[in-house]
Amino acid sequence: MFRTILLGIALATVAASPALAADQTKKAARQELRDNRITGEEAKLLRAYYKFERKAEKAAGENNRPNLPAGWKKQLDKGWTLDPQILAASEPVPADVVKKLGSQPANSSLIRIQNRVIRIDAAKKIQDVIDLTPN
Repeated sequence: MFRTILLGIALATVAASPALAADQTKKAARQELRDNRITGEEAKLLRAYYKFERKAEKAAGENNRPNLPAGWKKQLDKGWTLDPQILAASEPVPADVVKKLGSQPANSSLIRIQNRVIRIDAAKKIQDVIDLTPN
């Protein structure tokens, strides 16, 4: 009787292992997104830099940026992998600005696509997005 109970417990534990592994994978992915967030201080510095750049563009008469093409807007959200066409339309955040932000998560980079700054990982998966337009 006791062996039957122990065998049942052992089988239930083995059967639950794949589910536990899947939960651990999901938790690790959520933790990675939290760790790679653009902090409030970083967002403040980025908005200040690009606000200055927008003023310079406006003074030079270069403020004719088109809106994002249809379908791109919803692809620029956390968890999506950047389409190569969208990535080609982006520009990296200047190195001097990134340096002012301090240490960045390993294997990540900051890019700008129109009025958004996006942190992506090495696989081009979006970790975080901030909007640069004033509220």
